[in-house]
Amino acid sequence: MTSPLRYRWFWLLLGFGFILAVGVASLISLNLSPHFSHQDKLIHAAVYAGLTAWFMQIYHGWPAWGVIMLSMLATGLGLELLQGLTPSRAPEALDLLADSVGITLAGIVAWTPLRYTLLKIEQALP
Repeated sequence: MTSPLRYRWFWLLLGFGFILAVGVASLISLNLSPHFSHQDKLIHAAVYAGLTAWFMQIYHGWPAWGVIMLSMLATGLGLELLQGLTPSRAPEALDLLADSVGITLAGIVAWTPLRYTLLKIEQALP
């Protein structure tokens, strides 16, 4: 079920832009030096939590949330497999696990009033 967003097309376009940015960042060599062990796993979890939560604000309830969560997991898996085709990146099962943790967290947050954040933003607009 879609939410009553006036600018749904804009939020969708922005969300797909975020996915594109994540895809590009996943396939290029960023050469970031971590500040602590497994920092990249926290980044994976946070990014996939954000992406999943974003789309869960646009489409509410089940089965839409299930489709979104599976789509995000498929996106993470696809990007991990594509990393195996690049000279500077390698697929990691722990990255996919971190993606899954983020997706699950978004699924939990979707049951809170935070799922109406985009709607609240629109209500504040003229």
